[in-house]
Amino acid sequence: MGILGEKASAFDSNKLQQSQTTEEWFGNFKVFCQFLAKRNGHADVKTKIAVLDTGIDAEHEFVKAHWRRDGLQDRGYQDFTGAGTDPHGSDVDGHGTHVAGIILRSAPHVDLYVVRIAARRKDLRRDREIHSRVAKALKYAINKLEVDVISMSFGLEGRTREIDEQLRAADGKGIVLFGAASNDGNQQLIPYPARSRFVFGIHASDIDCQPARFTPSPQCDCVNFGILGIDILSIWSQKSKESEGVIDSQELAGRAKYMSGTSVATPLAAALAASVLTYCRMNAAELALREPLENYDYIYRVFSGMSVGSDGGYKMLLPWKGDRGRFRSYEEHLSTIMLVTLLESA
Repeated sequence: MGILGEKASAFDSNKLQQSQTTEEWFGNFKVFCQFLAKRNGHADVKTKIAVLDTGIDAEHEFVKAHWRRDGLQDRGYQDFTGAGTDPHGSDVDGHGTHVAGIILRSAPHVDLYVVRIAARRKDLRRDREIHSRVAKALKYAINKLEVDVISMSFGLEGRTREIDEQLRAADGKGIVLFGAASNDGNQQLIPYPARSRFVFGIHASDIDCQPARFTPSPQCDCVNFGILGIDILSIWSQKSKESEGVIDSQELAGRAKYMSGTSVATPLAAALAASVLTYCRMNAAELALREPLENYDYIYRVFSGMSVGSDGGYKMLLPWKGDRGRFRSYEEHLSTIMLVTLLESA
């Protein structure tokens, strides 16, 4: 068991070309998410995302510039490892900073909360208390933070009643949950919590919306959404001793890294969901829904409409194009497109 997605990208010439293409994709994604946010009609209304991971480097220049913490509960950070000495945010591993950075890059309009469940990725394999820590972190995000979306880029071998209870509680409160679907291809089943019926397990696609070679086969009893998960650039903790693949990025104001995996796809899906929820909530009258949907149903229907066909039965997200190109004209006809998408049977 452990955090998924440690596959660092080598920065050779072929990777450079691929990474440039990925950045073009990321630019389109960011524009789309921000367009949804700008259409909410209420600038003071924010959707809240909690990231459960290895923490965040609060001293990274990009984080200091883009993480708006003033007014957030506990200033947006809580440590459940028992080893943290910095109440303002710490990450000696780097993975949590990378995941949080993806959300800060793609959806700067959301309120981001970082909940540290492990000091290092290896601790998820060795820490006998990890299930208890995850359950406590979930309870905190659900009851104290009252978040709207939870992103979990890790996988556990076994399920426990205490985590199950929190996942059920989150679903009951309308919180949308995302979990990484693993990087072991066909070698094993989708791990927990991604395989829970309350969680959207997220697969990774390539730039052409085809399944990445490391993403698991789609499961007949799971929702098999996927999104780009190859060569995603994000910030890297200054406190991490890991140097392989780490670069100095002028755009991201310091240490950064390209990574691939379902764990980098998961926060992209979470950021998109937060943007969709913001739009749907603030434009309920314009959407003219006779009966409001549960948040899970909002996301399932909209994500289905934003997905394109791919090999193997996955639903790969390309939100600015979508199913049969329905979202191509989103800048002119977003409300109509969203209404038609939401009214379709799930």
